[in-house]
Amino acid sequence: MAANTLDQSMWDGARRLAGVSQPEAWNAMLTGALIVQANREAIEQYPRAGAMHS
Repeated sequence: MAANTLDQSMWDGARRLAGVSQPEAWNAMLTGALIVQANREAIEQYPRAGAMHS
């Protein structure tokens, strides 16, 4: 619905809606994504915690 209303793709419409309706949550998600991108090599060196307990 946001995409149609804003005449944008589904992703762009949802992103715009999230950024406007909950800016603090949206900014926290973006901050988390930037942290993951900046540390991708270090993160990929270690197995996921769940895989260790299987």
